[in-house]
Amino acid sequence: MTPQDTVVAVRDARTRYLIMRSLERMRIPFTVGRFSDSICQVAKAIITDEDMTGKDERVILVKNEGDIEGAVIVTAALLNGVTRGTNAVIGVDPGLRFGLALIIDGKVLCTTSAISPAHAVRQTLRWITIIRQNLVHCSVMIRVGGGSRFFLALYLRALQRASSRVAVQIVDEHHTTVTSGPDNDRSSATIIAQREGVAVTDDRLRLERREGYIRLLKRLFGQLTGGNRLSTDEAEDILAGRRSLDEAISAVHCSKND
Repeated sequence: MTPQDTVVAVRDARTRYLIMRSLERMRIPFTVGRFSDSICQVAKAIITDEDMTGKDERVILVKNEGDIEGAVIVTAALLNGVTRGTNAVIGVDPGLRFGLALIIDGKVLCTTSAISPAHAVRQTLRWITIIRQNLVHCSVMIRVGGGSRFFLALYLRALQRASSRVAVQIVDEHHTTVTSGPDNDRSSATIIAQREGVAVTDDRLRLERREGYIRLLKRLFGQLTGGNRLSTDEAEDILAGRRSLDEAISAVHCSKND
């Protein structure tokens, strides 16, 4: 990829800045120009806020800030030769920090991290929405690593509540950790996405009452609420599925706002 492959032809200064930052985070080189510039004739992807007539698959329209993430992912797809897309897989590596990877037609387009099961589900659903809006003929599957029963169950429960209606497989995580460092969860998610898994059963959503699980819940709750404490009874309710972790966190935020 070269800077000439991607042109940011956006008139609005704030939107242009946010797109540039997003491209930099994705390590996609780009050139800033105008839609009328000659460089647009040879570019592989053109991100613009000018609603032009005519059909050009290279042109990615950004109407507002909410379109930016989708525009950057579509840019990555075009640069990797994915123009229509047939098969999309979202890999998820559950843990205290979740890793996520988006692969379309065998091309790794995007990776990111999430700080909680609910956050990971929200990112998963954003990617699904982007795929369905921009690659309408592309099928979607979620593959989740099964190495941690605790974090797997919390993610699957949150996904079930969101009613995503997407096929989900559980993948053996053996030998998915191949690197160390801050991005190892993302690399693991990439490997998970490329492995065949098995269908989710109801048993995978159940969690027994274990002291280790209660300690993990209390630790996670404290991290996500700025040090607030979760009682053992509240932790047991979450493990039993009578309440979700997200509901417990929301209750803390609501009490602070009262």
